Amino acid sequence: MVFKPCLIMEAIEAILSINRIFKKNKWHEKDVQDLAMEGFCRLLDSLEPEQRILLLELTNNYQWISHDEYRDKFVQAMETISEDQLTDVKKIHFFPIIKPEDENKVKSGEHLFYIIKSFKRLMTKYNHIQFEYLKTFDQLQALKLESEERLFLVDDYIGSGDTFNHCLTEVAKNSSLSSSAIKVVCIAIQEDTQLNLVLDGYAVLKTIVLKKGITDYNERAVVEEKKTLMREIERNIPGSKSVSLGYNETEALITMARTPDNTFPVFWKKFRKEGKYFDAPFARYDEQ
Repeated sequence: MVFKPCLIMEAIEAILSINRIFKKNKWHEKDVQDLAMEGFCRLLDSLEPEQRILLLELTNNYQWISHDEYRDKFVQAMETISEDQLTDVKKIHFFPIIKPEDENKVKSGEHLFYIIKSFKRLMTKYNHIQFEYLKTFDQLQALKLESEERLFLVDDYIGSGDTFNHCLTEVAKNSSLSSSAIKVVCIAIQEDTQLNLVLDGYAVLKTIVLKKGITDYNERAVVEEKKTLMREIERNIPGSKSVSLGYNETEALITMARTPDNTFPVFWKKFRKEGKYFDAPFARYDEQ
């Protein structure tokens, strides 16, 4: 094998840069940081120089929310509400943002219910309010929301809004549920999706607002160039076509307890190089 010193140096420089990003974001303190770092090193070593630069740019704006951070991040989101919006509220019903076909699957909403139940005492603005939890669409349809009650739709992350829209279709079947009585609660949400929800009349309680990784961080003149470069990277990622640039081209840059498919697949799908496969930095282990 013939080594090219300039390319070797560029790979080393890229790995040093990723280490600086880890330090800046305190990712070295996370439980699986060694697996993530190993994935980044292998990936950077396999990419072309200009592809490495793009990956580093994206990683510099990446959000990694570990399982251990869920409680504080979700409580923080709940506390963003103003107290005057809760003055006359006596009861809040919580329902997970899910599609009807996913009703019986284990989803992040269930885990968030656990956080709400266990740490309500930390949500000081809600001390005078009774919490109730709805787990099925049948329960949601049977709900008769009174004037002093509210419905909170919850999820850890809201990406393109596709799942929310499916959920909202079911919510709309209950005439007692108006947008003014509903709030959306999440740890993180895409900026353009939040704007759409607000325009539709839904208040959003959140901790993190995410921009599109390429579109929102670059001048228009280079956006398509960088998207093309990312698609070149994706040619070495089997199964990435259906989630190119993230599901619905969300261009997300986030890993939660599990990386959403809205995130660029280079961060979570297996990469192929010279017939060999290796895990991405934030691998999703439910892949077939």
